Amino acid sequence: MNRTQIRELGIICVYQSLVLKKDIYEVINNHVEDATVKRDLFFLNITTNLFEHFDYVKNIVSEKLENWEFERLGYIEQAILLVAVVELLSEDADKAVIINEAIEYTKKYADTDSFKLINGVLDKI
Repeated sequence: MNRTQIRELGIICVYQSLVLKKDIYEVINNHVEDATVKRDLFFLNITTNLFEHFDYVKNIVSEKLENWEFERLGYIEQAILLVAVVELLSEDADKAVIINEAIEYTKKYADTDSFKLINGVLDKI
């Protein structure tokens, strides 16, 4: 799998963890069949590392939301933002690629206009 595919899988796992209120490790074990992906450092960074620093990453997103609360966002929007922010915090982050792919996933999985919110939040980070 390439980074784009791993990023999308990471978003899906984070989404499932949020919706089902399950531990990210349990979600990964139940839904990721490829053992290579389970050990991929990039995948681990955007999933397990996110949940190890969940409050910190969530606070970064919350600070950038204007007149909106994180909890009011849909789960898919939450997952996309959380994964994008945890990736933006890494040293080798390519901000333009991360934001562009986050917008594409939002267009694919979320409500029609949600991409504007995602773009606005991520652009401030």
